[in-house]
Amino acid sequence: MISIGSLRLLLSKRYNILMAIIYGIVALLSIFISSQFLAIAFDASGATTGALTTPFILAISLGLSRMKGGSNEADSFGLVDVMSTGPILAVLLLSIITRQDTIQETSQDIEMAKGVISPMIESLGNIFMESLMALLPIVALFLIFNIFKFKLKGPALFRIFRGLIYSLIGLTFFLAGANQGFMDMGRLLGMGLAENYSQFLIILGFILGFIIVLAEPAVHVLSDQIEEVTAGAIPGMVISRTLSIGVGLAVALSMVRIMVPAVQLWHFILPGFLLSIILSFYVDPIFVGIAFDSGGVASGPMAATFVLAFAQGVADKIETASVIADGFGVIAMIAMTQVLSIMILGAMTKANEKKKEGYETKPEEKILIKEKIEREEVLTDLLIIEVRDGLADQIIEYVHGITKSGPIKIHGRDTRAEAWRKYSFDVTSDLDIIWILLPSDQTSQTTEKILDEFGPLSIYAVQTELMEKI
Repeated sequence: MISIGSLRLLLSKRYNILMAIIYGIVALLSIFISSQFLAIAFDASGATTGALTTPFILAISLGLSRMKGGSNEADSFGLVDVMSTGPILAVLLLSIITRQDTIQETSQDIEMAKGVISPMIESLGNIFMESLMALLPIVALFLIFNIFKFKLKGPALFRIFRGLIYSLIGLTFFLAGANQGFMDMGRLLGMGLAENYSQFLIILGFILGFIIVLAEPAVHVLSDQIEEVTAGAIPGMVISRTLSIGVGLAVALSMVRIMVPAVQLWHFILPGFLLSIILSFYVDPIFVGIAFDSGGVASGPMAATFVLAFAQGVADKIETASVIADGFGVIAMIAMTQVLSIMILGAMTKANEKKKEGYETKPEEKILIKEKIEREEVLTDLLIIEVRDGLADQIIEYVHGITKSGPIKIHGRDTRAEAWRKYSFDVTSDLDIIWILLPSDQTSQTTEKILDEFGPLSIYAVQTELMEKI
């Protein structure tokens, strides 16, 4: 599926059409399988959107879009969800090929771990080796390409290996905590709430889902990448809050499905994805990729461990519920609500833009606005910084902290960089260009602070008025 998604990106085909075809095939195959396998099939997608795969696939998507050029903002997203549809199709086909319609349920008592720290310490060795084996193919592939293609050296190469070490350590401790603590805690919490506070399950499910998504590592990666690619036009905070609301609704609706036997998973999944596909032909293309990626990102390791275990714990204590048919499916609900919530956000944004475009200012209002602009006119400068050695992200973070502006980074491989070659800038693949729009009275002070912090750099300041005249 990653190959199909990458081919779509390189051929510049519309992403919403590809997803309409894939989910159309999923809907067709779903007719021939049982509700048990349908829930497991959609939840299987959460296995691919882990703490390691999601940031890696997001980076691949961003790199491919920059290499290809063109409308790279819209093409920077969408590959994660294409990848997550692979397990769904695989489980559906498995059920059809093996002709297995039902799964025998067995009741099993939960065995409580003895101690708190000792079980995690005992699992660290195995989890460390699993994390190392997962990272080794990626490292080997990078080293091969670096020898023959990238040829990175010095600080840039050191930063990458430092990040790999951090990833290995962080992944080990994260998975140890998730596997040894969150699964048991989620199941016990679900059983306890269902047994004693079943009347509040829907509200508690919403609160739980709203909070838990903030602990997903990939959610922060996606939010930061969206803000970087769109140069702050789509704030990461807006995406995070939208995802929180979506996950909260997903868990709340899952509680309804578990408590009411007549409500089936497809009652939510089918209309939800159908509405999302319809909206994908209306919203801006960048929201389409972000929406489908959000569905994969939010159904990551936290959802696959804690939320899924919580739903199974609730289903275990509800007499009319099935742990397999009703306990599974919450990951599918999370994926669907994320796609739909971001699509709705995109539709609201586009409707608001059309409303602004359609607003006609009266002649007398235009005169007042013009006079106000002339009175409050502030001269601005465009600060242009040439950056090598991979310092661009550090400079952007520093500048944002001292000026509260939103710097824009342009890579040497970006097609927008072609324009700079016309003005004698030596734009190469190892060079980043940073734009900073500042009031003219802040230019000198900001430049001095940047040079003091990062040493010698090539910095140019151009008055925006002169650029408009050119």
